[in-house]
Amino acid sequence: MSLTPDQLLAEADRCVKCGLCLPLCPTYRVHRDESESPRGRIALIQGLLGGMLDSDDTGVRESLDHCLMCRQCEGGCPSGVRYAEIMDTSRVLFGSPVPRELADRIAKPSKALLGVGRFLQRAGAGKFLPDGVNKRLLSLASHSSSAEKLEPLYPARSEPVGSVALFTGCQGSTSEPQVLKAAIECLTRCGFAVHIPEKQGCCGAVYQHAGYDEAADSCRDQNQTVFDHKSYSSVVTVSSGCSLQLHEHGRLDAPVREVIDVIASHLTKEHFNRPQDETDDTVKRRIGVMIPCTQKKLGGEKVVYQLLGLLPDCDIIDLNGLGCCGAGGLNMVLFPHEAEQVAGPLLEEIRAARPDVIVTSNVGCAMQLLGQGLGIPVQHPLELIAEAFR
Repeated sequence: MSLTPDQLLAEADRCVKCGLCLPLCPTYRVHRDESESPRGRIALIQGLLGGMLDSDDTGVRESLDHCLMCRQCEGGCPSGVRYAEIMDTSRVLFGSPVPRELADRIAKPSKALLGVGRFLQRAGAGKFLPDGVNKRLLSLASHSSSAEKLEPLYPARSEPVGSVALFTGCQGSTSEPQVLKAAIECLTRCGFAVHIPEKQGCCGAVYQHAGYDEAADSCRDQNQTVFDHKSYSSVVTVSSGCSLQLHEHGRLDAPVREVIDVIASHLTKEHFNRPQDETDDTVKRRIGVMIPCTQKKLGGEKVVYQLLGLLPDCDIIDLNGLGCCGAGGLNMVLFPHEAEQVAGPLLEEIRAARPDVIVTSNVGCAMQLLGQGLGIPVQHPLELIAEAFR
């Protein structure tokens, strides 16, 4: 998946150092340091390729490793520099911030988070984690052992409109089984038959962004074997991170779409139970919406607001902060202090807005927010939609 050294240098040289990426970059906005910006990191990589810098230099290493891989810079780049490919390849060539064992533990389908928790304990990294994050990892792992096994097929519960395959991912069935059940509820209510193919695995994002190309390719090949040459109208995902990875690198026969995007054209206010005594004075549920970076890259944020706007007695609050929760690139685990700094403005917004619930469609974002001791539930948008059916 990565570029050759010559291709990497050519792509890096396309950056004209205009600086339009600076106000978009969360780590630059925190540090106000060029080495913590996209153009600064590209300059460091050019120096490494030219032999002017040493990849063992602590300052160089930290600047590259702190990148959240949020890719907000790509949206503002007039030259169309493929920043994510530059960073992915740099980690192949110059070393990864993510230990291979940790990447394997995350991508392992069975009790993945328990493995992460044990790895952190053995490595002595747990003491550097915010208590809420460490506890969240272990509590999710504990929950994974009792996760309900999904059926291979869920028939449509209304007039049939199509057949989809649900991508569960390496974390879905272990850390967020309730989200998968909500996805099935929403899809079948909208008339979709939902297939859950066996032997599907990690989307490969954790490996690709950590610089482990062969493992990422193996994930892609496994999923191609599972999903290709079938009669699915699409492969649907609940996690925006998986969706982006499969969309850009999965090479699947069927189009990859987020569940929330698939059901959007099939739902109206009439699908949801509305209270009989609803008045203008009814106390409304305040829903704080935190759009993950990966969902922004996919361009799917409008659909989230559209569907949540159908729910009865709800006020929608936009939560943005620096545009990222700070968990990206596994910073929540590897560089918790950096992650906390990036999350700071978002947490201030949340405390000021005081939502009744926060929704986000990425498990990493959810874990980051749950680890902050806010005392506010964090759910996937699909969970709220599924609840409103009942």
